[in-house]
Amino acid sequence: MNRSICSMVAGLATVLIVAVMLAPAARAQLSLSALPRAAVRAKPIGAQAPNPVRQPFEPDRNQLLIGPGPIFAATTTNLFAQVAFGGGYTTGFTFMNTGADAATGNLILTGNNGAPLAASFSSPGVASAVGSSFAISVPSGGSQLVIADAVNPGDATSTGWARVESTGGSLGGVATFQLTVNNSLQTIVGVLSGAATAVATFPADDDHSLFRDTGYAVANPGNTPINIKVVLVHPDGTIHQTIFPPALNPLPPGGHVATFLWQDLNDSFLLFRGTVVLVEQASIPFSVVALVLNNGLFTAIPVLPTKAPGIQ
Repeated sequence: MNRSICSMVAGLATVLIVAVMLAPAARAQLSLSALPRAAVRAKPIGAQAPNPVRQPFEPDRNQLLIGPGPIFAATTTNLFAQVAFGGGYTTGFTFMNTGADAATGNLILTGNNGAPLAASFSSPGVASAVGSSFAISVPSGGSQLVIADAVNPGDATSTGWARVESTGGSLGGVATFQLTVNNSLQTIVGVLSGAATAVATFPADDDHSLFRDTGYAVANPGNTPINIKVVLVHPDGTIHQTIFPPALNPLPPGGHVATFLWQDLNDSFLLFRGTVVLVEQASIPFSVVALVLNNGLFTAIPVLPTKAPGIQ
């Protein structure tokens, strides 16, 4: 499989396991919109190249649920740090209301550059629409499915992130990304909606020569730039390396980035086991999700919204 990864969706204490991803090479930051369909064809398990050419990664993003605000005051109740559609990809959002009142609001999509991201929306029993936002209404105890797809069938893959602004109820959400090629499902990954965090820790067990790579996606849901450093930590708790990826320093308001660790380190022979810690240097919250690509299959992995005190 063309080592790609879809600029996708953020898994802080609770993440569903399933799978997804994006394209073109070397050290460039990940932009799922560049992902060609051919990139999703899987290699036979165990197949290797002596010097594999791996593609930029674009994971899906998400975190812990933010509780809804007071009635009649729209609050960001769900964050999804990764969205992908077009070029064979679709993203399905399932919203569930466990509150006593109805939950109403809007699902809002934002592109990698922070601008509104247009999609074709569909939802059972609701008129389809094209735009960067879609109205949702979920009764107490109910659910609603919303599918985001390309505006035109032949459109290339677009990526970014999503948020829900809603009032009433207690809204939870799941985003499921899937890739279909020639009517055949190639990969699928699902993650719960999440809350923003100023720090994030997730595991890594990378061997780039064996096509096993960890990637992550970050979205900036705030109105000020953020600056994030990436710290690689050995299993014994000692720091292996600290880097300041240019794409994350700064990441402008509304911006979105997805990448693999080997790209951040510019190391096409990366061999690393331990944890990865993302730290916003002014403690400004961001949205994040982490994924593992292992021999052509993607899996979402938990992201903890905390770090060890010795990691500054």
